[in-house]
Amino acid sequence: MIRFLKIFFIIVLVSMLGVTSWASFECPLWKTPRAVATHPWFIATMFDT
Repeated sequence: MIRFLKIFFIIVLVSMLGVTSWASFECPLWKTPRAVATHPWFIATMFDT
């Protein structure tokens, strides 16, 4: 069971890093429009990350 969880969390980590890297290459965070960057849900998502 421990081995399964380790593999599962490694897959989750690699997936999250992959998607974050892809999104950063598509649209850098510092080029986010002001209307989006000041939206409460955007700020909450950044804190969650």
